[in-house]
Amino acid sequence: SFQKNRPKSLLHVGRLTSWEGVRVPKNPAGVTTRGVREAAGVCRAIRQGRIRPLIVGIWNPGRCWIWEARLRACGYRLELVYERMEFYRRHRL
Repeated sequence: SFQKNRPKSLLHVGRLTSWEGVRVPKNPAGVTTRGVREAAGVCRAIRQGRIRPLIVGIWNPGRCWIWEARLRACGYRLELVYERMEFYRRHRL
């Protein structure tokens, strides 16, 4: 819907919201999210073993603890908080 409302925006062209497609890379260098639904989808894909990015960026303006708990269980640690983004790095392979 973001692209539908802003047809000339190139920022989000090709942005994945589903991690079950054919063109999904197995080990992307990094993944960022821009909302709760995307964050939940990324955490689910990591937990189910579909993707294993080195860095995960979660947009978390309310500093909700659930994202850190979910990612910590999958081997990620909080590395940096910048503005409203939290960046997690994979520590366990």
